[in-house]
Amino acid sequence: MNVDNGSGYWPLGAMVEGYIQIGFQEVNLALPKSSIQELDGQTIVFVKEGERFYPRQVKLGNTDNRLVEIVKGVQIGQQVVVENSYLLKADLLKMEAGDDD
Repeated sequence: MNVDNGSGYWPLGAMVEGYIQIGFQEVNLALPKSSIQELDGQTIVFVKEGERFYPRQVKLGNTDNRLVEIVKGVQIGQQVVVENSYLLKADLLKMEAGDDD
């Protein structure tokens, strides 16, 4: 593939980085990879219900470098934690460890 350098912006031999899309698939629901956690051998996300967050088991589909398709477990319109979900997982694990005392 040739890249137009008519403006002369890239000097001869310059390194460039690019992304090539090799396919496209439309999905109903996708979340950032940062929202996905593993807990007790299950793949989960945290869903907001009222003022609290609850783990919800999900089934994953296709993925790319940013997003993961959610096939089952979350519905469109539900509020899902997409950043720092590991903090909720850590809090949940602390609470579970405290229950064993």
